[in-house]
Amino acid sequence: MTALCLRHIHDPHLRTYLDSRRTATACAFCGRTADDRTPLAVGLDVLTERVMRAVEEAYEAVPSDGPVPSDGPVPPDGPVPADDRVLADGPVPANVVVPADVVVPGGRPGPAHRDAGSVVDAVCATAVDAEVLAAVKSRVEEGAWARLWVRRPPDATAPGRALGDDWAEFRERVRHHRRYTLLSGTETGAGAGTDTRVGAGAGTGAAAGIGTRTAVATLTPADASYPLAVLDRISTVIGDVGLARELPAGQLVWRGRMRADRSRPGYTAATIGSTPRARATANRMSPVGISLFYGSADPETAVAEISAHDPRPYAAVAAFELVRAVTVVDLTDLPETPSVFDAKWRSLHDPIQFIRSFAADLSRPVVLDGREHIEYVPTQVLTEYFRCLSPLGVDGIRFRSAQNGGANYVLFTGPEGCVDAAAPEGGAMLRLRPHTEHVLARSA
Repeated sequence: MTALCLRHIHDPHLRTYLDSRRTATACAFCGRTADDRTPLAVGLDVLTERVMRAVEEAYEAVPSDGPVPSDGPVPPDGPVPADDRVLADGPVPANVVVPADVVVPGGRPGPAHRDAGSVVDAVCATAVDAEVLAAVKSRVEEGAWARLWVRRPPDATAPGRALGDDWAEFRERVRHHRRYTLLSGTETGAGAGTDTRVGAGAGTGAAAGIGTRTAVATLTPADASYPLAVLDRISTVIGDVGLARELPAGQLVWRGRMRADRSRPGYTAATIGSTPRARATANRMSPVGISLFYGSADPETAVAEISAHDPRPYAAVAAFELVRAVTVVDLTDLPETPSVFDAKWRSLHDPIQFIRSFAADLSRPVVLDGREHIEYVPTQVLTEYFRCLSPLGVDGIRFRSAQNGGANYVLFTGPEGCVDAAAPEGGAMLRLRPHTEHVLARSA
């Protein structure tokens, strides 16, 4: 029996599982032996079995014959003959696997099949030593698991399942197919769908709740309600992971303007607060004409942001303070992705993994080459969803700066929500803090 000691296992949850299953006194990988005949190694078969249980939670084997995991035919296993590289006409079901070089007339390829070795890599590449990983893959590829595998379809009871694919589909759709009617959940004409929201057409908003709308697991990208369902699913994951967090009254948020000299401009709320609607340009979170408050957690991040596309040497910054506590979607302090071998928390593996990649996508730099107006659209739509439709009831989003990694804010208020220090608060969200204005040199 091939066995290995636990020195080759790096995942603590996997180590705990294997610790009570040691039966061998010698490790085949490092040569270590037990001095007192006490078992110190676990069989490779035991490790392989546990790894494949984790694989089967995320993937399902494609049958060699019979129906595929969903509807539609599966292309033959192995290479497709050179004269047979076109599938039947019509859309390809989302979970049907299409080799990369197969032409799909009128449709789009689904996710690629993965062989047994690649799904083992996906689950435990960092959990064990490279030599042990190779041995597990060899064992899997020689046994009953030597099949093609496909990612399990979205599960309505597990909001994070395959959510990354949904976000990619959503981005493509809003960039190039449908935009201004996206959040209505309705279409007319070719490809029209049915608005599945309770009270649709009657001004229904966040109060309706996610539960009254169709879950994305029951939809395909062709359905009219699909984009709204994707956003509902994102909202559910954010709530489940605990990322709707409160900022206390009095917290400072910094803004600034670039300048040619060190003189202080003497800011007022009207001159440094949210841009007037008539002058609001397209930003990462808001389209032309929609005024929101963009700020940073510290002066240095504010300067890094405003100097990224402005060559002037100085920046005049000032702080606003929150008049009241507000709740934001916080993408700056994210939990680590749980181990797939952690029985208690592994149900959050997919949601947290998605949120981490989603947050990175929000914070990546956008090149101002004219295409930024397209690149901004998905996050603009997402922000409008959080402002108007999400049951989370948030007042903004906190995210990492693409310039220096600091914290940025977009708060859902225009110039009417920004007041001077001595002005009545009224319904304001932000008040200009006295004596915070100062001038900094641009970031190096």
